[in-house]
Parts: sequence; C-alpha cells; structure tokens
Amino acid sequence: MAEEEGFWVSYDGCVKKTVVTPGKWGTVAHDGAKCRLVLLYAATADGFPHNKEQEEALNNSLYFSPSVRNVPDSLVMGEADSELDRVLETCVRAMLPLEVCKATLFFRSREQDKEEPQSLQKAPVPAISLQINLLEVEAVPPVYLWSDEKKFEEALRHRVVGVNLFGQGRTVDAFLRFSKATRLLICMVVDGEEVESKIKSLRGALYANMASCQLKRENYVRADDLCTRSLAMDDANVKVLYRRGVARTHLQEYEHACEDLERAKMLDPKNEAVKKALLEAKKKKKELDARYGAAVKKAFNLW
Repeated sequence: MAEEEGFWVSYDGCVKKTVVTPGKWGTVAHDGAKCRLVLLYAATADGFPHNKEQEEALNNSLYFSPSVRNVPDSLVMGEADSELDRVLETCVRAMLPLEVCKATLFFRSREQDKEEPQSLQKAPVPAISLQINLLEVEAVPPVYLWSDEKKFEEALRHRVVGVNLFGQGRTVDAFLRFSKATRLLICMVVDGEEVESKIKSLRGALYANMASCQLKRENYVRADDLCTRSLAMDDANVKVLYRRGVARTHLQEYEHACEDLERAKMLDPKNEAVKKALLEAKKKKKELDARYGAAVKKAFNLW
C-alpha cells in the first residue's frame, strides 16, 4: 500500500496503521508529552499470548492487561514499562492531533541475551488490533531543550522506577529505564567539579544496575563490560567487583575473576557471597589448569 493512502509501518515492523480520519499538523508527541486518547480495543490476535514472555508483557500492560477495568484516557510519552505499551507509544508518536487510525500492534521479543544476526531473528507476531483516536497532545519541550537540572532529576527518577521494576523481576523493563537515565546524563554539560562528581556517581550506579540486569539474563559479556564501566567511576565498589567476578567466572576468565573477587574480599572481608564466589572461581581455575596440564603432557607423549 502506498504511503499516500494512509498506511504506515514502523521501522521495526511492530506497528501497522491505517489512517481513518487524518489529523492536523501541530504538537509533536515528545517524551513527557501527555496525549489524551480513546482506545477502542478490538481484540488480541489469535492465540496471543503464545509464551511466558508475551503473557508477562500483556499482564504488565497499563492499557491491554485483562485485569484492567478502567483504561486510562491519557498516555505520557516515554513512560511505558511493558513491551506492548512501548509499541503503543511508537504508534502514537506517528500520529497527528485529532487523527483516528486502525492499528495492529506486533510483539517483538526483547531477549537481551540474543546475539543472533538480523536475518535469523524471529519476526514480530501480531498481538493487538484496535482503533486509536488521538484527541490532544500537550505541548512540552523536546529533551534537547531541557535544562541540565531537569535531565539529572529525570535520570534519578528513571533509576528509581528501574530499581522498583528490577525488584519485581521485570529485568528487561528495568534495563530500559536504566538505559534511558544513562542517555540523559550523557547529554548533560559538565560544568564544574561538583556537577562532574554528581554525574560520575550516578552513571556508575546506573552501569552497575544494568550489569545486574545482564547477569540475570545470563549475558555475561555485556555484564562484564558494564561492570568495567562502573568501576571506572568507582574502583572500590564491592558489589560491582563481585558481579564482574561472577561474570568472568562464567566466561572462564578465572584468573581475572579471582583478581576481582580477591579485591572485593579485601574491601569487605565478611561478605559471604564474595567468599563463596571466590572459592568457586579458584576451584574452576584449578580444574582448568589440571585439564590444560594433562593435555600438554599427552601432547608431549605423542612425540
């Protein structure tokens, strides 16, 4: 279908919409904008949800959960904490004020530990069909016009929300909040030692939070990298040294894992988790050294 006919597909294939009533050029739905809308909820696609990940996304949705009795009549852009709500935001961002459209929202897995090439990734699956009436978009300045004070306050708020989500076991949703907070800090202008110290401290904490998410997803390469970034901000953070030690143990980098865990133990001698992880890393290192020694011995015996 041609774009002139009012048909639009998002870049990631997660939204397909057809304009029923064209809108009027006006306010753009930036992050923070309050969008007043009416959702005429049609139905979930046949068989959706198909798996646990999709079921959790549906249950955590503010707009589509089966447990929702009073669907909110407004959406604050950038505040979605469920994959389906994030897809709805994508659709609303592509609408004009007073526009009415029929849309199909697709679900794409947010597995953080998948490193598959684009050609091997699964296509998004149909999830929700509905009609959206966008009644009004509140005018707010775009992020690049925010003051540094507002960026820092918003970064702090996103971190608090992320910590709460992580506590609920919603690892991916938490990671995306931490990531959003980090991007805001990167956009800040460093003006003076005090501001630099505040930014550095919060960035270190956010990298540590994201590392925890990646450990939960068993994505040890990314966890290692994020811990290293956090330690660049504070090299005496016991929790981060522990997390990197655990990640490196899983990556079979036993010598480096032992170094991290030995340092963590030195900083906090009573930490039982650190002691246990260090014993495990040393055990794995000893086993690997024994296998390597046996292989070398066998190779020399063949001569």
